[in-house]
Amino acid sequence: MKIFVAKDAGYCFGVRDAVNLAYNTAEKYGNVYMLGDIVHNENVVKNLKKAGTKVVQLLKEVPDDKPVLFRAHGTTTQVWQKAKEKNMKIIDAHKGAYEYTTYFEGLAGHSSQPHKGVSAVEYAARYVNKLIELREKLKDREPKNSIFEPPYSTLSVGGIFGGIAHNVISDKCHVKWETRPVVKNDAVFLNSELDRYVNETLLPSMKKVFPDSKISKKIIGEIIGFNRNEKSEACEFVSSITGDNSREVVSFGTEAGLFQEIGISTAVCGPGSIEQAHKIDEFIKLEEINKCLSFLNGVKNKSVYK
Repeated sequence: MKIFVAKDAGYCFGVRDAVNLAYNTAEKYGNVYMLGDIVHNENVVKNLKKAGTKVVQLLKEVPDDKPVLFRAHGTTTQVWQKAKEKNMKIIDAHKGAYEYTTYFEGLAGHSSQPHKGVSAVEYAARYVNKLIELREKLKDREPKNSIFEPPYSTLSVGGIFGGIAHNVISDKCHVKWETRPVVKNDAVFLNSELDRYVNETLLPSMKKVFPDSKISKKIIGEIIGFNRNEKSEACEFVSSITGDNSREVVSFGTEAGLFQEIGISTAVCGPGSIEQAHKIDEFIKLEEINKCLSFLNGVKNKSVYK
């Protein structure tokens, strides 16, 4: 018997291209989701995971607007269509959204005599440091079995505004910040800790120099969270139109929690993605708008008695 060894051995062209695409996509986007292992070689699969690929078995496990790769040997047209429709899903829970602006009023003066002034900017900076410190504590308060990503309450500083010149002690400054609590108690905890810090530490220090110093917090908006209801009539109604029974959660806020609070069954559903929002050239794809219009027609047809 003669055994002939091929000059070249390895992937076929299709598998080679799929593997290279996986590596390139993971490098570009940080991670990429694969609907099942795109190849059967265990070593290649392990190396792909190290590069940032994640294997899922169902499309609903893929976050919206994240790249998804199919197996090298292909998939059905139905799966392709569902993948294209990933941007319009039923949302049945989200975090709260609490926005504030905190104002600082000190005493203006010349920078050559800092002991005679109260810098609103410096006290605002100390306030921001406290916010950052509390942000870490919120992570420690992560609820068990949280359904959100990230699973804990978050806090973000949107901006610090104050000062007029390098050599002037600023008498005014304000800080814009917000928190996204998983549970309402996290917002209560955060505000309580901040108020204590202001009243027991910052203000006494400011008033030693200038008794009329002030720190005030303005509520811009407090959107309560939207809690998941496993037996939601609203979600079932939406599913009856879209044919999709899957549900997802988001970390941004809507008015859904307000409707839920007064006993109205509620669901959030619409086109677009937060991944594309609040950025230069934010957009919504036309096919998503068309799908939304079809959905609204379905609502009309199911809601109007003839």
